[in-house]
Amino acid sequence: MKRIIKTKMIYVLIAFLVLSINPIIAQISDVGKFLTGGANDAGKILGAYIKPFSNAFGYSLNAGWYNTAKVHSLLGFDVTLTFNVAVIPTADKTFDVKALGLSSNANVSSPSIAQTMAGKTGSGPAITYTDASNHRIISYNTPGGIDLGFVPVPMIQVGLGLIKGTEIIGRFMPTVSIGTDGGTKIGMWGIGLKHSIKQWIPAIDDIPFLNISVMAGYSRLHFVSDLSLKPNNVIFQLDTSIHFTDSAKNMNFATQQLDFMVKSFTANALISLDFPFITLYGGIGISSTSTDFKMMGNYIMPQYNVSLNRVEVSSKEVKTDPNTITLKGGTKPRLNIGFKLKLGLFAINADYTYANYSIATVGIGIGFR
Repeated sequence: MKRIIKTKMIYVLIAFLVLSINPIIAQISDVGKFLTGGANDAGKILGAYIKPFSNAFGYSLNAGWYNTAKVHSLLGFDVTLTFNVAVIPTADKTFDVKALGLSSNANVSSPSIAQTMAGKTGSGPAITYTDASNHRIISYNTPGGIDLGFVPVPMIQVGLGLIKGTEIIGRFMPTVSIGTDGGTKIGMWGIGLKHSIKQWIPAIDDIPFLNISVMAGYSRLHFVSDLSLKPNNVIFQLDTSIHFTDSAKNMNFATQQLDFMVKSFTANALISLDFPFITLYGGIGISSTSTDFKMMGNYIMPQYNVSLNRVEVSSKEVKTDPNTITLKGGTKPRLNIGFKLKLGLFAINADYTYANYSIATVGIGIGFR
């Protein structure tokens, strides 16, 4: 029975994940063009463009850790299918390209406000790179967004009671391949602890329905998606055709990928009122997240040959695994309130977390205390 329930949970999780991530995959595949202006600028533009996506994932990973302050008794357990949905704030749907501090040979058209991945559809301002003699090397428009108002993150979570009023919590999302060609992979895991402090306070230890505890949890999400900045995608944006010299003409441009790892940590003080059929719970604490981006594969960074009056790419203008950047979401306060309905061994919970990226959570689970 447990195996059947777990298997069905995984199928539901994967189906939900595929439906929610597919629009994001389509948008990510084109961001390799940022690199045509150089690795430093690419890191700045990519970071600004993809910020709401990474933050939403990061802060979602810090939600759904609990649906009561009560701790499982020894070997008590629960298995819960949890859906966290992070709401993207309006301020993170656009960014000013001119404020990024790009290279001196980068010219940005006006208006310079671009869409992030969460912003409106349609291309944004043009970024044109020139050489010292003002020859145009390359020009592209920043991409539009996908009108992304929220990012859902489903996961399976298991809690197990230990000794001394302590509970260990594990969560995971099995690594799955998404997309028609399986070019995107996503998976996550997390580990946490919850400890009852009610047992150490004699004045409230005898109140049966009141529970107070503290918890901390750490999660990691790994996401890999194919990019598509092949040389023939760039030619039409240049003044002239690209001329490959030396060994560059034989290099492989078919293995480009965006790889990022989201790391999140949260710590909270919890309180709950646990009655036979309903639990009211809340928490207050901190949430922090950071994301490491890596662009893998070969990318061209064209140069203008003045003497031959043409754009060229030699092997030294082909960068391999050119960029690793870290986006830090910072440590932010969070406030959470919710309820759980108990139907025998089954339970349904819902809560709302108020933070810079607010999160709605729904969980369906089975447990035994």
